[in-house]
Amino acid sequence: MRARLTCVIVLGLVSVAVGADEKPAPMPAKGYELRVVAVGDTYHGIRFKPTTGESWNMLNGKWEKLDEVMPPPAGDFDITIIPAESLIAVRIDRATGTTWLLKKGKWNLVKEPAPKPDAPPAKPPGPGCALRHIILGDQLHVVRFHTKTGESWHLGGDTFHPLAEFGKVPAGEFDLTLITGTKDWMAFRIDRKAGTTWILQANIWQEVTEP
Repeated sequence: MRARLTCVIVLGLVSVAVGADEKPAPMPAKGYELRVVAVGDTYHGIRFKPTTGESWNMLNGKWEKLDEVMPPPAGDFDITIIPAESLIAVRIDRATGTTWLLKKGKWNLVKEPAPKPDAPPAKPPGPGCALRHIILGDQLHVVRFHTKTGESWHLGGDTFHPLAEFGKVPAGEFDLTLITGTKDWMAFRIDRKAGTTWILQANIWQEVTEP
């Protein structure tokens, strides 16, 4: 499967005059958002409601509702389309970290890591999560990470699996970068406040040595 990665960034600047005793008016909530990626000479497009996660696939000039195994509760949703021949996408509720994988036109909930024996079921990590993905051959790799703690999970099948750490990671402002070669994929993590950087080796984050 041949894949192409497409990134579109739109910046909007709004200037509002506010009196000394006045507060800026709240920005109106977004009713809908659109994600479109190119796939060869065609495209995949999804329209969705950020507050409900409700979504539609653009097919032959018409919108078709995407199915749910179970409709999600209200949240703060975002969707990423994976550039591939068939329609594949991931949806995250940024308020909780809960994630869904779209396959065959239906949103399937990604399971949280299996709990330890006699422990309560694992819960989503809460607000502050983001997703990164990459394609190696015909295999999709998705990593969810927490932007404040650096904690991260790799998607395997329909379940997130925690990525291990060498040592304790202090709170920071984290970002992840995924790359792929001809045979394997790699991940890198940086704390943008401190500059500390890690490389993922054998599913364990290892800190890059400073000069």
